[in-house]
Amino acid sequence: MYHTRTFTIYLGNEHALLKRKEAEAINTTTDVCLKDALCVGAVVAATWVHDYAPPLRALVLAVTFLRNPWPAVPRWVEALIRPALFTGRPPESLMKATVIDAETPREVITLLREAVKAVKPAVWAARVKAIGHVDARTEFARVDVPILYLRGKRDRIVGPRMLKEMREIRPGMKVVVIDAPHQLLQCRPREASEAIKNI
Repeated sequence: MYHTRTFTIYLGNEHALLKRKEAEAINTTTDVCLKDALCVGAVVAATWVHDYAPPLRALVLAVTFLRNPWPAVPRWVEALIRPALFTGRPPESLMKATVIDAETPREVITLLREAVKAVKPAVWAARVKAIGHVDARTEFARVDVPILYLRGKRDRIVGPRMLKEMREIRPGMKVVVIDAPHQLLQCRPREASEAIKNI
């Protein structure tokens, strides 16, 4: 028997960035496991669903990957990743060049910058370093519930190669492509909500 409650698990610093009304719409109308697995969260999501979760209807992943999305970056670069690089709020220009777009509401930009600043620099450095070593393909293959993957059409962080790899492991995975940057849930909450409700 499936649980009829929606389990919402937010990973990292993204939890404050979904507009309240959109988050409530997802939680009250969708009987799925909403895993806000942005970036490295796919590792935790896949493991949690397989090893710890109660019976679930589905797993939702957004703009994420199973292993290093930048394999061409030399390993020695990891030594340059230090906490000092992650102090303060990130420049808005850098954000627009990487994770958001020109249509992102001012409210979301402000919340995102504050959320990034709230995370300790040492945590950010460790998280970025971990990207080079992560590999969740085995855990992902063991997930035994339907999977919905939300991909940002203009995602500059996670490229289409990551989606191709996921589909090779789970050919039946449903994919919805949304015209959005990397911060898909934050920039396009309504479209994400509709996709999740229609899983």
